[in-house]
Amino acid sequence: MSAMIIGNVRCMPPEQANGHPQVSPAADVYALGTVLLYAAARHYPYDGSRWEAIAA
Repeated sequence: MSAMIIGNVRCMPPEQANGHPQVSPAADVYALGTVLLYAAARHYPYDGSRWEAIAA
């Protein structure tokens, strides 16, 4: 649904993680890439102890 922020901040594109709910379909490609990275390497592109650190 448009204008909603749903999901894990580790898999969100940076613009969505920073609170901008209007993103393009490229956000889905980014999220897929982060999931595939985790599946292959067991780590996400950004890491931190709290979601604020990850979003920053």
